[in-house]
Formats: sequence, C-alpha cells, structure tokens
Amino acid sequence: MVDSGRLDGQPRSAVAVGAGIVGRSTPGFLRERGVQLTAVTARRAERLLRKLPQAA
Repeated sequence: MVDSGRLDGQPRSAVAVGAGIVGRSTPGFLRERGVQLTAVTARRAERLLRKLPQAA
C-alpha cells in the first residue's frame, strides 16, 4: 500500500476525467475533504494518454 502522507490514509490528490453529473459534483466534494483535484475533459485525457510511451 502507498503511504499518502495523511493521517487518515486518504489520498491528497486526484484526477477527475469527464464533465458529466459526477464529473461536475466530484471537485467540490473532494475539495471539502482536502483533496487537490485536477479535472480534465475526456477528450483532453485521450490526447494526454496518446503522448505516453507505449508498453512493450
């Protein structure tokens, strides 16, 4: 298990992909709990993933 550095063991950061109902409500919910959130559209995520090296 990865140590998140928080006393409660919860993550300190997260990425939300998409802008549907869940994607729009998640940022506020997580920020209230002290999680730094990066939100990206699904299209932007796809472009970012294409830039990653392909697994052999």
